[in-house]
Amino acid sequence: MVMPSLFSFMVAIGFFVQSWPLALGGAVAAGVAGLYFSRKRRNRELDDAVARAKAFEEEQLAQSGDAGSDPERAP
Repeated sequence: MVMPSLFSFMVAIGFFVQSWPLALGGAVAAGVAGLYFSRKRRNRELDDAVARAKAFEEEQLAQSGDAGSDPERAP
């Protein structure tokens, strides 16, 4: 995650030059970027879990031979 680190660097520069608007802006931007990227990662993990569950379910149906009798899978 490059963006939160970049904004954290902006906070450090803001404190170093004693510019509170730069430090505050960097802190807010780092927080927003951190939330965005953590939500993006969590959504990707959930999508992967759903895909694995569907693949497992299809594999189980194929092994049991009941794939044609499932009303949800009927055309």
